[in-house]
Amino acid sequence: MMKFSKLGLIFSGVDVVVSGMILMYVFTCKEMFCGLWAILPTMPWNFVAEKVLSPSSFLNGGVGLVVFILINATILYFGGSLIGRSVEKAKAKRVG
Repeated sequence: MMKFSKLGLIFSGVDVVVSGMILMYVFTCKEMFCGLWAILPTMPWNFVAEKVLSPSSFLNGGVGLVVFILINATILYFGGSLIGRSVEKAKAKRVG
């Protein structure tokens, strides 16, 4: 049976929810700097894709936003699981 990290799921879930809220704002925004908000949840992958991929690549559009958000969520999941493991080890060391 697979064991999932609770802290990793919390981190990645919060990232996906906040990124989704930002993108919903961007798609309905009519102000001047709405495009800057779209860069925020995809940092730093949009700059990497801009340098590495061709301008006509499919990752430069809406698909790229979703892919980069999922990459960030995956990284945050593994980061949260590492933090959760180290906290569990510290608790076990204190108790036992």
